[in-house]
Amino acid sequence: MAEAIKVFISYSHDSPDHMDRVLALSNRLRQDGIDCHIDQYEQSPEEGWPQWCARQVERSKFVLVACTQTYLRRFKGEEEPGKGLGGTWEGHIITQELYDAQGKNNKFIPILFSQDDARHVPLILHGATRYEVGGPGGRELLYRRLTGQPLVSMPPLGTVLEMPPRTTAPGAAQPASQELPSLPQLERKQDFLQPWNVPYPKNPFFTGRENVLAALHAALQKRGTAALSGLGGVGKTQTAAEYAYRHRKDYQWVFWARAESRETLLSSLVSIASVLNLPESTAKEQEGALARTRRSRRRRLLACRAGYPTGAYPLSRSLWRLHSSATARVNQTGAWPSLAGTILH
Repeated sequence: MAEAIKVFISYSHDSPDHMDRVLALSNRLRQDGIDCHIDQYEQSPEEGWPQWCARQVERSKFVLVACTQTYLRRFKGEEEPGKGLGGTWEGHIITQELYDAQGKNNKFIPILFSQDDARHVPLILHGATRYEVGGPGGRELLYRRLTGQPLVSMPPLGTVLEMPPRTTAPGAAQPASQELPSLPQLERKQDFLQPWNVPYPKNPFFTGRENVLAALHAALQKRGTAALSGLGGVGKTQTAAEYAYRHRKDYQWVFWARAESRETLLSSLVSIASVLNLPESTAKEQEGALARTRRSRRRRLLACRAGYPTGAYPLSRSLWRLHSSATARVNQTGAWPSLAGTILH
């Protein structure tokens, strides 16, 4: 049996919630066959914390650096004296290893639990690919990196084609026997690829919500519209994305629109019009793009993410005539739930 991949997570104790997020990530990696270690698994290592930290960094194949404002401050040694010693110590070790490797890095991987933490990646790691493990699909990409299973693999290199030499002088007619065969005429198909712009990759870790997905499907089949509503962070966006992937073959078009405001909604519609090669894909003809898309007889699914539905409501009435679903936060007011069957979860 192959030796398990050893991973260490370097992070700062920002808050109990942050520590829980790190623990959950480590537990999931271990569940999926990655030998992941964090300090929360230890009570008091016999060699002492400084030596324990050093050994974890040195012996791990990968070190995940959980970037936050607090971690960056300690990584740079700018924390107040006597506070955050572990993060400062690990920052020194990581910096020294990269210095010894002349900046070449295949080991230290910055991870983010929020996109807002992107500005807190240590300068020495700016050149490395970062992974937003708090968003849909982010953990899958990280797992692929750790296990050496890239999303796209380079095909093997083929052999060079041998081309026949030119046997006639430039401008002279070539004998019919030496003429190269003409290329076959290919039938042009207008809809070679299904129009699709869902911005999230399929989440392989999505589990549960079967009742919600079934209710959403039933609502769309019956009314043609539905809304997922709930507090922020409960998984509305991931549920809508999962539905789009599961029922992709049921529709000729699948589009995702952001509807936090009228401006973001119009921008999304322009992008959709561009995908469909509509002439109304310019900023001056946005309303025309909506009308042209709505008049099409094709079966389509439109998913809207609404943070501020009242701002987009005048335009949303037309959008709901498409076979559509939406996600909206319940702590914000708006008329969208009244336009579609609301599914709470």
